[in-house]
Amino acid sequence: MELRYSEHERREKKKRDASVIERRSKASLDKRAPSGNVPLTDYFSGGNDAAYFGGISIGTPAQSFEVIFDTGSADLWVPSSKSSTSHDKFRDSASSSLESSSAEWDITYGTGSSEGYLARDVVSAGGYTVQQQIFALADTSAPVVEALPSDGICGMAFSTIATSGAPTFLENLITADSISQPQVGFYLQRAKDLTSQSRGTVGGGEMCVGCADASKYTGSLSWNAVTAQSYWEVESDGVAVDGNVVSGTNMAVALDTGTTLIYVPTSVASALYSQLGGTPLKGSSGEYTVPCVATFGTIGLSFGGVVYNIPLEDIFLGYASASNTEQCVLGIIAQDMYDAEGNSVAIVGGLFLKAVYSVYTYSHNGSPAVGLAPSITSGVSSSGSASSSSSSQASSSSSGSGTASSGSASSGSASGSSGASSGSSSGGSSAGAFAYSASAVAQVTDDPGVATSIATYDASSAAARASSVAAAAAASDASVAAAAGSSLASAASSSSAAAAAGFTFTVFSTAAVATSTAGVTSASTTSPSTDAAAAAASADSAAAASSTSGAATLARAAGSAFAVVGAVVVGGALALVV
Repeated sequence: MELRYSEHERREKKKRDASVIERRSKASLDKRAPSGNVPLTDYFSGGNDAAYFGGISIGTPAQSFEVIFDTGSADLWVPSSKSSTSHDKFRDSASSSLESSSAEWDITYGTGSSEGYLARDVVSAGGYTVQQQIFALADTSAPVVEALPSDGICGMAFSTIATSGAPTFLENLITADSISQPQVGFYLQRAKDLTSQSRGTVGGGEMCVGCADASKYTGSLSWNAVTAQSYWEVESDGVAVDGNVVSGTNMAVALDTGTTLIYVPTSVASALYSQLGGTPLKGSSGEYTVPCVATFGTIGLSFGGVVYNIPLEDIFLGYASASNTEQCVLGIIAQDMYDAEGNSVAIVGGLFLKAVYSVYTYSHNGSPAVGLAPSITSGVSSSGSASSSSSSQASSSSSGSGTASSGSASSGSASGSSGASSGSSSGGSSAGAFAYSASAVAQVTDDPGVATSIATYDASSAAARASSVAAAAAASDASVAAAAGSSLASAASSSSAAAAAGFTFTVFSTAAVATSTAGVTSASTTSPSTDAAAAAASADSAAAASSTSGAATLARAAGSAFAVVGAVVVGGALALVV
């Protein structure tokens, strides 16, 4: 039978359909919390910006902590009530929503480790909340972290490198469709632009959760595809001096908000400092010296054909020694480090990132990418590069805002940094050349070491570990295999009341929400040590079975995620590698 609608019926149906669409749209909007900014604090010392951190809350009622939001690691942790730290501690008994577990947790650093256990609770930051976020409570904290004013770390890298094996706070927000954009943006300010003090803390910018703050950068964002989903790793054309990319400096780069300086492969450092007339600093761990009166006008990094210059007053760390004030140390250090697949990678920290606005997205044209644009307070510009070496890195401008690589995009002025672009080209100096004048000696120490844990990849030991895991998996019976797919952590108590507070979750080696069962009530008849062994076997088997087992197996072989791995002292300042 053919249905016919009268004009009145059509109008009424149109109204009903519009009403349904409006309700659905409103429901979708209500589901997404407003994009929220997290104010960041800059801890600085000796005139250098050492670490940026912001607020996060955990538990019911909320307990507040200051954490480093770190794009170079993927675990969230704060001190436990058992910790002897002087920082704020999480009070287990004070949170009615806490779910504890017997799963042990540790993260290795260049100067020690943080150790504790996994738990799950409500976590909030920037106006967003994850109801059941897996995180770690640290009974002990590594000295390098203990020395900071922040309490812990919130990893923002891909969960492929999480020691816990659990999705990050950002990934959980994305999976729950809680944020309008699957991304986070960082604006890092320079302490010297805000205060004349040489040491302390000062408002240091913001983190934009689920958004990018266009008021904090000039021009348009230029996007760079992520090449390895462990760190936020992208390809760099290389180091640019006076707008020209130095031959032999192209490299893979991990952009790391938890690191202070720039660490490049030794081959890249050799090529760069040969151009600058630099000399290796005797007795150092990768530092080079150059004349304190700059022989170059600008220096920066090139991504996708766009050069982002770094203020020279930032990159000059200090004199080579108290007796040699003609030679200075730069903040580009030679250090061979490797990503989760064993490939050479540079670690680029705040020294560069405070010159740009950076956005880390899980989906730009359907794939993870990093967007960069000149920061409004960098005092320098970005421009198209003239490369003396080949580059295949592709980049695209943000929608509707033009091409970032065409011409230059001059950023806002910052005190004392406009002179960074003056001076002569490489090979000579002039009256207008930048000259280091802060009268401080650059102190880059070997202890604590620089970036040791991030270089823990060893092909032979990783292969041996993978073989061992495979053999164990082959010898396992059906029940062990089932356990490997469903449980990493459970309550260790033999009483059902204690077990009810536990949880289980599946180990994921790619970004995904953890499959969880809250309020496990079955009593355990095994000992805590047996549970821990089963958990380790479960994690190893799951890692071996993963299609991206290289990263997961490496994390287990190293016994840690790649996180804070050391520090250097620069002019009396603590410089982190996170």
